[in-house]
Amino acid sequence: KGLKATDEPDVFIFVDEMTILMKGKGKKEYANIFSDIVLLGRAARIHLILCAQNCTQKDIPATIRDNMLNIVCLHQRDEGKYRYLLGKMPAAGPLPMYGYAYVSTPWMNRPARVKAEDVWKTITDTSTMDFMNGKTGLEIA
Repeated sequence: KGLKATDEPDVFIFVDEMTILMKGKGKKEYANIFSDIVLLGRAARIHLILCAQNCTQKDIPATIRDNMLNIVCLHQRDEGKYRYLLGKMPAAGPLPMYGYAYVSTPWMNRPARVKAEDVWKTITDTSTMDFMNGKTGLEIA
C-alpha cells in the first residue's frame, strides 16, 4: 500500500529447457501459466525468460511467442526456426555456431545480429534513435 511501481524490485523467472515442460500431459497447463506471466507480469515487473533448443510452433506456442517483448535467438539448425522466432529469415542468414545472436525487440523494425556479449546491452538500450541511426555498432540483419 502506498508503494510506487519503482519501489519494488524486478523479478526474473528463468525456465530452462522449456520444451520438456511443453510435452506430455502438462503442456496446456504450462502454456497457460507462461502466457499469463507474459501478459500480466509485465505490469508487475515480472519477467519470464524461456530457454529452449527447439523453437517451433509445436514447442513454443504462438500465444506465448507473440506476446514476448524481447527475443534472443542463437544458432538454429534450420531456417524455419529462425523464421518462427523472428518472423522472417534475417538477410544476414544463419548464425555461426558460437558467438552471435539475433535480438528482436519492440523498438526494432527488424532483428539485429549482435555479438553474444552485447545481447543484454541491446535489449536494455533505451536509445532507439542511436540504434536506428547506426550509432550502436550493431549489425542490422
